[in-house]
Amino acid sequence: MWNSTKRRRERLVNLESAVGAGVFGAVPAGHRREFFCHTPTEWFWHEEWTDEYGMAKRQTVQYLVSGGQVLKKQAGQMNKALLGAELLNFTRAARKYLREVKREIYQN
Repeated sequence: MWNSTKRRRERLVNLESAVGAGVFGAVPAGHRREFFCHTPTEWFWHEEWTDEYGMAKRQTVQYLVSGGQVLKKQAGQMNKALLGAELLNFTRAARKYLREVKREIYQN
């Protein structure tokens, strides 16, 4: 039973991240993008692409929502609190994601 629940959860995360990929606009050709809510306090944005030199690139950002603030975590960088336009952009993207996921996946 646990495995079927886990598979269902993974399937839903994949569906949600596909919806979330478009929250930031069209995904450029050759890119793979995901944006999803892992838990109510943990969000992820991930993108993969090949640069002009044929090198595979990837970037993952984890957003932690806690105590009225949003922390941004990226590999090799210090965690930082989102402020100003960056906080506004994240908030708008999260709201759009939630609205679209509800409409496209959970409406029934």
